[in-house]
Amino acid sequence: MRIKIGKAQLQLPSLIDSLNKGHDAVVITCESGNAVLLSEAEYFNLLENIYVMKNPDFSRSILDGRKELAEGHGVSYSIPEFLEILVVAAPNDR
Repeated sequence: MRIKIGKAQLQLPSLIDSLNKGHDAVVITCESGNAVLLSEAEYFNLLENIYVMKNPDFSRSILDGRKELAEGHGVSYSIPEFLEILVVAAPNDR
C-alpha cells in the first residue's frame, strides 16, 4: 500500500493495527523522500534474516539442514516432545 504522508498522519492508529494483523508494509510518500512503515514483528524478522544471510557459516548450516531433511535424514518432534527434550538436556541451575 502507498499513502501520502498527510493521510498517513491522520490514519496512523489504523495503519498500525492493520500492520499488526499481518498486512504488508505501507510506503509513505513525501516530497523529500519515501519511508516504509511495518510492524515491529516484521522489522525484527527482517533484522534476523539480514543477520543470518550475512553470516556464511549460519547460512550454510541452514542449507545443509534443509538438504539433510529433504534426503530423509532427520527426526520430527511435536512441540511437547521437543520441550521435554530441552528440559531433560538443560543443566540444573537450582
